[in-house]
Amino acid sequence: MCSSHYRRFRKHGESGINRPIVEKRSFPHIPANDRFWMSVKKGSGCWEWIGTKQDAGYGRIIISGKAVLAHRMSFEMHKGIIPPGMQVCHKCDNPPCVNPDHLFLGTAKDNAQDCISKGRKNAVGPKGRRVIDGVAGNNRKLTPSDVLKIREDAVNGMPNSDIAKKFNVSDSTISRIVNRNNWRHL
Repeated sequence: MCSSHYRRFRKHGESGINRPIVEKRSFPHIPANDRFWMSVKKGSGCWEWIGTKQDAGYGRIIISGKAVLAHRMSFEMHKGIIPPGMQVCHKCDNPPCVNPDHLFLGTAKDNAQDCISKGRKNAVGPKGRRVIDGVAGNNRKLTPSDVLKIREDAVNGMPNSDIAKKFNVSDSTISRIVNRNNWRHL
C-alpha cells in the first residue's frame, strides 16, 4: 500500500484500492465511443479533436478514470489494438487530428526519425542532449567552417582549452565537436 492510500486508510478506514472507478469529470452514462464522437469535428482532411487537449495539442479523453490520447483511441476504434511498445504517429503532423487515415503505427525511433525528417525537431544525441545541425539555430556561435577549423586544430594537437578561447566557447563544446557528438554531419 502506498503512502497516500495508507493515510486514507488511517483517516477513513478504507484505502480506496478496491473501490470501483467512477468517471468524475466526464459523462459516465454515455458510452466512450459516443463521447469520443462528441469531440470530433470531421473535415475533408483532418478530423480535429475539439475536446480537452494536452499542452502539446494532442486530444485527451477520460476512459474508466484514465486519460487516453484521442488519436490512440481513434486508431484502436478503426484499426485494432496497438501492440505494446508501439506509438501511433501522425502522417499529417497535426496533433489534434484523429482521422485514422492519417495515423500509422511506429516505434519511438520511427516517430523520432519521422519528426526529424520533416524538420519538426532537432536530432537528439548522447544522453538525450539536443544536436543542432546546420547554421540556422538559436544562439549559434559557430559556423560549419569554424567547426572544421576546430577539428583541424585538435588533430594538430592544440589543447581543447586553447581552441575554446580562440572561438569563445566552452571546453565542453569543443570536446563535443571533436568527438562528433555535435556537428556530426560535417
